[in-house]
Amino acid sequence: MLPVIVSVGVLLLAPIAASAEMLVEIVGLFNIFVGIMLAIAFIIYIAGMITWAIRLGAWPSYRDEAIGILQWPVAILFVLIVILGIVQLVENHLRAATFVLGVMIVIAVAWLVLSVASSKPADEDGHH
Repeated sequence: MLPVIVSVGVLLLAPIAASAEMLVEIVGLFNIFVGIMLAIAFIIYIAGMITWAIRLGAWPSYRDEAIGILQWPVAILFVLIVILGIVQLVENHLRAATFVLGVMIVIAVAWLVLSVASSKPADEDGHH
């Protein structure tokens, strides 16, 4: 069983190591994604601030809804910081990132093989 997992891992790691430039291109797409999310976060934040300011003196004020709107851009910006950190890590340490990606793929395949192998076969009635 172990030689099969090792050979599958080697086969999965070989194309990844050979096409490291493709990983950089994929990471470059995240920069576009981050830019779009940043623009959306600013638009939502400005809309939330306008909503909060307009409802300042009204009764009922519904200011809690405006604060709820303002929470979304903060969450989006937190996600952007995490994504940008991952992108910078991959761009600056490409070999290590490729190795970690390969190890994650090997672990995922090993987990899949072991979970399928350890599942009980169905009876003739179709019950486990």
